[in-house]
Formats: sequence, structure tokens, C-alpha cells
Amino acid sequence: MKILLGFPAYRGHVHALHLAQVANLMAAGGKYGHGFAVTYADSCSVDWSRNMLIHMAMRGGCDWMLMCDADTVYPGGPDNRDPGSEILRMLHDGARLQAAVIAAPVPMRGRPGKPLNVARITEDGKEENPPAEEIYGRVQAVDRIGTGFFAVNMRWLSAFWSEKECAETKAPWFNGHQRWVMPENRPGWEGEDYKFCDGVRKREGQVYCDGRIQPWHIDRAPEQAALVQIGALVEGE
Repeated sequence: MKILLGFPAYRGHVHALHLAQVANLMAAGGKYGHGFAVTYADSCSVDWSRNMLIHMAMRGGCDWMLMCDADTVYPGGPDNRDPGSEILRMLHDGARLQAAVIAAPVPMRGRPGKPLNVARITEDGKEENPPAEEIYGRVQAVDRIGTGFFAVNMRWLSAFWSEKECAETKAPWFNGHQRWVMPENRPGWEGEDYKFCDGVRKREGQVYCDGRIQPWHIDRAPEQAALVQIGALVEGE
């Protein structure tokens, strides 16, 4: 399995905790014989950065494009000494399920109660965020999921867009924020991540959420857990 791990950067900023995450993935990849490349993209809007990363993965003949936002990280926790293998398990299960997208849930900031960035569309067309207890600990199909920790099946995507078409259309996957109307009739914004998931489902692709992995927004990261992981790496565990 050939994987490109990419960081859509914010003004060139990528948090140092990503070093532990990359090291964990590289170690797991070496153990199981997977090839990794690591890069980042920085542009004036995050949707363009995502498209740049997807294009790099396509040109490199990758099986998966795993993008991790610059402010989101999964170096593991005190009880998980092999988070790299957990991430690889997510991709293996995505391939087994023939998923177009498989991603991990991330708590949303600025929302009451910090709901997860996972959404279902009800029969009457409304969007709802399932509670964490329905998401964590399992893999399940969902309608929409945010791109904080998000893997795209490049084999699936390549069936719809060739490299030549990618170059000509510039942004065939992630299109920046489109105006929408919230249930309270207040104007809001629909992110490029949910738009991408809608496009996948329109093309009969499946979107999955892997609730066994629980990435952190950097401002929510337990520093003790990060120190445990760094210590394990230094000790070679």
C-alpha cells in the first residue's frame, strides 16, 4: 500500500506534535512493508491546499491520500503505544470496505458541547450530529465527515478524474465554502469537506467514519499523553 501523508498547512504552520505522528506511521509502515511519503501544501485557502495534496497523490500513483489538518494530530495516548498501526488499520479497513473515504472523528471547536465533525442526513433532508457514544469505538458508514483526519481512496477517485483532467479543472474535488441556510434561518457556511462527501455519495461512493481513532485538536491535546508517546519513541518501544 502506497500512502501520501499530507498536511494542509495554515500560513505555513504545522504543529510539532506531528513529528511524533509521522514517526509512528513510518515505524508501522516499515513493520508491515508499506511505503510512505510526507508533504504539506500551503495556499491562500485550505480547499486549494487539499486539491494540491490530492493531485500530488494522483501523480505519485498512491493508493491513499491521508490528510491531517495542521491543528489536528493523533500521536496516540497513554494506553496506546502503537498509534501508527491503528492508522494503518483504518486504511486497511477502508480498502476492505471499498470506501471512497474513511476518516476519524474530530471534536468541532466553537460549537456548544463540541460535537464531532460527523453528520447524518435525515429522511427530511436535515443534518444532525450523532452523539459521541454512537461514533466512538466502531467503524460505520456516515453521510458527511470533516477533513481533520481524512483519507481518500485514490483508486476510487482516479476512476472519475484522470491526471490530465485534474490539471485542466484545477479543483475537481474540494470546492471552497458555499453559502447555505441554517435551520434557524441564519446564513452560514458549508465547508469544502462536507461538499466533497456529498460529491462522493452522488457518485455512489461510500463514506466511513473510524471511531476507534480519536484525534485531537491541538488546543485539546493532553500534554501528558504526548509526553508518553515521545518517551516511548525514544526508548524504542
